[in-house]
Amino acid sequence: MRLFLKDAVLEYESGKYVLKEKSKVNMNKAPSFLKHTFSNVHTKIINKKINDNNEIIEDIECSSLSQACSIVLGRSCNGRTAWKNEDGTKAEDLIDFFSESSSTDDKVVLEEFLRDIEVLDSLENYSSQFNPFDVLNIIDNEIRHSNVLGWLLDPNETHEIDNEFLIKLIRDIYKENENSNVYNHLKLSEVFLMDFEDVEVRREWKNIDLLVISNEQKFILMIENKIWSEESKTQLSRYYDIIKDDFKGYNVMPVFLTPELKEPSDDRWGIYSYLGVLNILDKITIKIPRESTKTFIRQYTDILRRKIVGNQELEKLCLDIYRKHKRALDLIYENKPDQYSQIYELVKGIIENSDELKLDHHTKSNIKFYVELFDEKLKKESINWTSTKRLLLFEVENSGDTLKISLKLGPCEQNVRIGILNFFDKHYDDKKRLLLKVMRNGVPKGTKYTSIYTRRIVTSSSYKDLDYEGFEKKIQSVFKDFIKKDLEELKKIINEISWDLISF
Repeated sequence: MRLFLKDAVLEYESGKYVLKEKSKVNMNKAPSFLKHTFSNVHTKIINKKINDNNEIIEDIECSSLSQACSIVLGRSCNGRTAWKNEDGTKAEDLIDFFSESSSTDDKVVLEEFLRDIEVLDSLENYSSQFNPFDVLNIIDNEIRHSNVLGWLLDPNETHEIDNEFLIKLIRDIYKENENSNVYNHLKLSEVFLMDFEDVEVRREWKNIDLLVISNEQKFILMIENKIWSEESKTQLSRYYDIIKDDFKGYNVMPVFLTPELKEPSDDRWGIYSYLGVLNILDKITIKIPRESTKTFIRQYTDILRRKIVGNQELEKLCLDIYRKHKRALDLIYENKPDQYSQIYELVKGIIENSDELKLDHHTKSNIKFYVELFDEKLKKESINWTSTKRLLLFEVENSGDTLKISLKLGPCEQNVRIGILNFFDKHYDDKKRLLLKVMRNGVPKGTKYTSIYTRRIVTSSSYKDLDYEGFEKKIQSVFKDFIKKDLEELKKIINEISWDLISF
């Protein structure tokens, strides 16, 4: 079976995934992908097996759909939803896509991993410690990191390190950029002798992440903080010009702070990494007398080490375990429980407990259901959609930041397709806004799948803000309203379907 993703082709046969020769690969990596297990595989391929057109020069066997997807896109992804067949059906929705023999092989490798489960004991010291930064989920939030840094940079704050972090940071930034001449306007002797007794720290002043201002010494440290996001166009040059205009006569030290010393777009900016921040904090934390402050900073450096900078000892340990149980860990990663799994269980439970709704084919990202009226009124069959061969199905799409209910017409004979869509088009009412417009100048919208009705359960803007309880309340509320109102209206329309009245 062949699957497709952008300009790449994946062949699946006998439990093996083969990325085919001439498949195109994204040469750039997403920042968040740099520490992913599949990142090393991507690097090896683009270094040795890519031609001038960014195409792989030979077939490459992959351990999983997700690994193949990561190679193609240069970022982590769910291969089961990314790869599709020529009809546009997701891999996970293809009936019998994973053969029984493949499932047996998967079971064997998972059992082998379980027999050697003690290998994970060595990770216990790294994973079992409580860290509030983990609990609050602020690891990738640049604003939260800037808040911590702003607190550390202010000598007047409650951390008991006075101006030591600030002085050491400025000196280290200067040394990091000494060979680039970016700070030629600053004399080393002046930088190293500044005491910063009159410091003012500003956060998000005119959108600039961090400003440390000394009016007495007419000096400004300006920090633009990027964890994994990219700088916007002209952002750095605009910030630099703002400071030069508003603080005339001041010496400015602009620094672009990133996890991996990324080059700034404006050559007036110096560079610095979170590894430098980590090293400074490691040195000064032991001097702090108050235990609570010391614990807080150590928890922050722990997060930097594990999630931003990297821990070489931990990385080596994980790599050794991964090499030994590669196939099993890839399977676990692909099938790990996540927010989508929780939503899937919620939706599935609502449908199963409903007297009105009936489950059809369902996966984590796509839950299909129907009402019995469909079977009574629609006698025709779909082609290559689900095993039940129903023509008309409701779907709950549960992927990305999308969560919505749709009523879709699946693949079928063209004359049947046109007849059914003409019927729904006649019932289209722009004022009611219940049905979607399914025909355009007498031509069906969508060659194989056409949405007849859709209702969003959660808006994309609020998707990330909801926790499990929030999703549960929202989903239950929307389904209750859907069954009471929209479904009743749709049933009235579908009940009017008569093959004698539908013109083919």
